[in-house]
Amino acid sequence: MNCEKDFENILYEILDGILYLTLNRPEARNALTPAMWRDIRSAVEMARTDDSIKAVIVSGLRATQIDQPK
Repeated sequence: MNCEKDFENILYEILDGILYLTLNRPEARNALTPAMWRDIRSAVEMARTDDSIKAVIVSGLRATQIDQPK
């Protein structure tokens, strides 16, 4: 089963009983904001009521280019 939900600052996807929460502000190196915390809290509350979710994995998107020291 594949299920996706729309949030402003995170990606939420359920695949084979695993909830993947992905922080989605790579331009800010996924620094947490109050809005992100609200999205995370909402996602976790949704997951708590879904008996099909057996595990949660939290990760963050990476910027395609990160400033490297010269």
